[in-house]
Amino acid sequence: MKSLRTAASTLVLLMVLSIFSSVVSVGQPEENVSLSDEVTESYAVSPGHGVFAEYMGAHWCGPCITASNNLDNLVNSNGGTGGDFTFISFWESGSTGWPNYSPVNRRNHIQSAPGYQSSIPVVVFGDAEDGTYFTSGGQNYDSYYSGGGGMDSSATDFDLEVSQYANGANMEIEIKATYNGVGSKTVWLYAAVSEEVSPESYDADSSAHPHHLWKKWLLNSAGNGFESFTLTSGTPVYNSWSVPISTVRAGGGHSAEGNFLTIATLLDGDHNSHRNVYTASDSSMVPLIDVGISDLTYVNPSAVSGYKSGDIINAQATIVNNGVNAYSDGGTAQFYYIDGTTEVAFGSPISLNNFPNTGSSQLVSASLDTNNVPDTNWETTIKVRLSNLERDMISLNNARSESVLFDKVPVSKEPQVTGDIEIERGVDFYVEARAQINDGVDIDLSTIDFDIEISPAGQGLWDDQYTSLSGDILYPGETNEYRNFLIQPDIMLPSGDYDLRSRAEDSRGQLSEWVVNQDAFRIMNSLPIISQDPITVKVQTSKRIDMKNHISDVETPGDISGLVVSSSHDAFIGWYPETSEIEVYFESILMIDNEPIYTGIEVEVYDGEDTAYSTMLFNVIENGQPRWDTVNRIFVDEGSSGQIDLLNYLSDTDIDGNPTSSSDLTLALMSNSDESIVTATLDGFMLNYQTVDMDVNGFSTFTVRASDGIDYSDQMISVEISPINDAPRIDFSTLEGMNLQVGQEETINFDELISDIDGDVAQVFVRASTDDVTALTYTNLGHIMTLKWDEKGTKVVTIEIDDFKPNGNAVYSFTVEVIDHKELTVSTNESAMVMLTADSYHVGDQVELTLSMTDSTENFISMDSSWQLCNADSQTCRLFNLVDHPMSFKEEGWTFSPFEGMDGGELRFHDQIKLVKVSAVDSNGFEWESSEYLEWYVDSHRVSYADMSPEEFNTALAELEAKLADLEANGGSEEEILGVKDDIADACAAVPCDDSLSSGLADEASDSGNLTLLISIVALVLIFGLLAGVLLMRGSKDELVENDWSNQVPATDMVANSMYGGAQQLFQQQYAQPVVTQTPASHAPVAPAQPGVLPLPPGGLPAGWTMEQWSYYGHTYLEQTGQ
Repeated sequence: MKSLRTAASTLVLLMVLSIFSSVVSVGQPEENVSLSDEVTESYAVSPGHGVFAEYMGAHWCGPCITASNNLDNLVNSNGGTGGDFTFISFWESGSTGWPNYSPVNRRNHIQSAPGYQSSIPVVVFGDAEDGTYFTSGGQNYDSYYSGGGGMDSSATDFDLEVSQYANGANMEIEIKATYNGVGSKTVWLYAAVSEEVSPESYDADSSAHPHHLWKKWLLNSAGNGFESFTLTSGTPVYNSWSVPISTVRAGGGHSAEGNFLTIATLLDGDHNSHRNVYTASDSSMVPLIDVGISDLTYVNPSAVSGYKSGDIINAQATIVNNGVNAYSDGGTAQFYYIDGTTEVAFGSPISLNNFPNTGSSQLVSASLDTNNVPDTNWETTIKVRLSNLERDMISLNNARSESVLFDKVPVSKEPQVTGDIEIERGVDFYVEARAQINDGVDIDLSTIDFDIEISPAGQGLWDDQYTSLSGDILYPGETNEYRNFLIQPDIMLPSGDYDLRSRAEDSRGQLSEWVVNQDAFRIMNSLPIISQDPITVKVQTSKRIDMKNHISDVETPGDISGLVVSSSHDAFIGWYPETSEIEVYFESILMIDNEPIYTGIEVEVYDGEDTAYSTMLFNVIENGQPRWDTVNRIFVDEGSSGQIDLLNYLSDTDIDGNPTSSSDLTLALMSNSDESIVTATLDGFMLNYQTVDMDVNGFSTFTVRASDGIDYSDQMISVEISPINDAPRIDFSTLEGMNLQVGQEETINFDELISDIDGDVAQVFVRASTDDVTALTYTNLGHIMTLKWDEKGTKVVTIEIDDFKPNGNAVYSFTVEVIDHKELTVSTNESAMVMLTADSYHVGDQVELTLSMTDSTENFISMDSSWQLCNADSQTCRLFNLVDHPMSFKEEGWTFSPFEGMDGGELRFHDQIKLVKVSAVDSNGFEWESSEYLEWYVDSHRVSYADMSPEEFNTALAELEAKLADLEANGGSEEEILGVKDDIADACAAVPCDDSLSSGLADEASDSGNLTLLISIVALVLIFGLLAGVLLMRGSKDELVENDWSNQVPATDMVANSMYGGAQQLFQQQYAQPVVTQTPASHAPVAPAQPGVLPLPPGGLPAGWTMEQWSYYGHTYLEQTGQ
């Protein structure tokens, strides 16, 4: 037994040591050590001189992506600032194909090389023909670069610097070549513009783009090849070009300007053969130090462009650090203007600031007083120059100049009259005004205007009143450009010679000297004009003819009374100047071959200075007229129409009395004496007439004219409109849309609605009827109608009215809508007649609402609302109420609780608050009712059980159970009990009631951290070990301990008590300890009955118990109850 006890103790000790060992092990954090090499960029080894490669590929070529990317990677690691590798790409586009590379076709140059294997990609280093540096297929090119790139052995003796800067829409490019060897070398400058990153992509990978894509050659002045020059040791040679930035496209996230890359290399021969390559560079290999002027601008506050003497020109320049390194070695900026070949400084020298970064800039400015500038120049050049710079690598951008045009005083040329210089008095003519273009501001007449004046010759009485304000420009931009001014001489302008002068004025208001053209034009006296239009007169008829349309004089337009008209012809009777008429009389018609011809009269017209002679022509015709037969008076009734054919009443003859066709005549309606009662129109020979309305009568006279084209005659036709009796009429406008409530009596006074234009309303008799004879009565004395229906529907009222005269009977009808009530609209917004305002409701709330009326209900005299309180779960309504709304509160509205003070008015889960209807009565006695339900649904609690802590939830649940117990004990209503049970069910639906406490504990445990969890596990294992040891040690004694089940009753288990039927009082009772029977040590202990095997009492499972409770605590219940 001692050995057993020792073994047990040892076992416990080992377990404890094992546990603490585990704790120590777990408590030490594992240290993870990762070995990582320092990440460095991989650079190819530089050969110590520039290296140049040419790449040929295509959009459809997959391996070309590798070749292009590897070349770009080599540039990124060994090109750019301080780098010495660059390349150029010749690439077939998927959209435009191969570019035109002429006159330097490097694609053909590569394909014709011995090393070409008719496949791409091809990358050629140092213009190799074949061999090592003529490569095919996509691969890594670092070794080719590090191995010297096939460049000439004297490559280290050459330097190339490529610089570029944007100047407006152009890129200014300068390439500086230097030879540092012995003697001199003649070289060819291979130079091109490229896109650093093309916006186009490969077919196999839309994210892969060709790099350094060729766009344009930079050629010699002849444009047929590369520029060639001789380099002498130590003496640099500069070449420059200006290329539109639009030559390249945006790409790689850069604008076109940022994507503009210039590439250059030096060859020992022209492009027609494979050559030795000395060195290479591109514009991305920016110098370490370069300070330059990026732009120069000027502003003349007094003018849009140019200047005149006395203007102040404000010049401003931007100085930028284009280099990689900071610049702080000082320097000076000075502004100049150029006088001939001399630079004249203006403004003070400006010291340069420090430029700490690439792109750092400084603005400098100065003002030029143009009084100091000679006024003989066409333009003045403004210049800014940097000086005293240290270690500046590029001098091309150290000076910049801009030209400012000088706006000179304009010079007018001699004005000229367009066309004939002899001008008839009162006739408009044009003057051509010209100016000498003598500066670069006023380059044409668009900025120059003129003053034009005239004067009697030699008198100097200059006058501009006859000149239009501005002249149009003719032949703009050509050498004979001029402004065309309209001269409009007054008719009273004296005749004679006139001088003409002009003066030019530019946009700055500068005036030229007057330039005079003497005897430029002559104003002529205008002879009277005699018209040749024939004048028709009748034979053997004296006729006075107005000559205003046949004789005119420009000096007296519209007035020829001052002229003298005369003629020696027999037919000429006389001239009457006061009426501007002549009188003629022709005895006969002039005939040739029996055909009439015009008769001419020679006429003389004298205007006081000169006499005009001409022949006036007369068309002498017969004097026959159309003839009318008598047209009798026309009779027509009111409200009717008719027509009459007038051809039947007409005849015509010629001069010999022979009849002619009357159908050749034309008719015209000349007048209608009373258009207020009848209208008339002519359609050929048909006269149509129509009375104006049903209630007019009287007389009117139509005057109709018949004409044969020469003579005419008029006929008066009388029309009499006869009065016709009209039936009385009823005005139904006030009865339209009439509504009447069932059982409501309506009285209508028709005496105010009946009218009789032809009689007395008092004499009118009315018969009124409807389908229901009891619904209508009509009294002709006073014309009173009474309506009343006992059933709703659309009712038709028929009215027969008669004044007992011919045509005096008429039948009318109107409809009446008989309704139970009028529709009252109710809503929760302002679009209805009655508006309801309600909050959101929760379980336990009392309903409170606000009801208000809109303007459309102002004639209501009473109103009430009907309410129901129902529950969606039980499908029953427990409360009903009718709420009266006194009209004394109609202005402010009613705030009320429809179920206030009613048993069961407190809201429950899934309650439905229903507005059944709103009823009202208006001041006319009409009833109004709403037809749509309004409903509010209760589906939430004021308190969220899901958001409670376990303690708060248990407390709330216990309160609900206590409330339930109180209701059950004190006779609460069934609805109240069901409501509390529903609340308990809602709480347990939100948080499972049997898990709430354990969930809270779990939450607390999760908050204690991993170390606490580990210690808890260790403690549980330790306790288990100790218990096992104790049991082993106790097993050595002849004792048997039986469990005390009475102490396991969960008297303090709030969850069990609340969840299992409120058995807390039972569980808290004290019970006698059961007798423990001792058994011999040699027998195994007797185990208690297993849970779940106890039989149920005769009454079945006790109220509020579950089978789980019974399994554990049933024996205690049986002992207590003596069962």
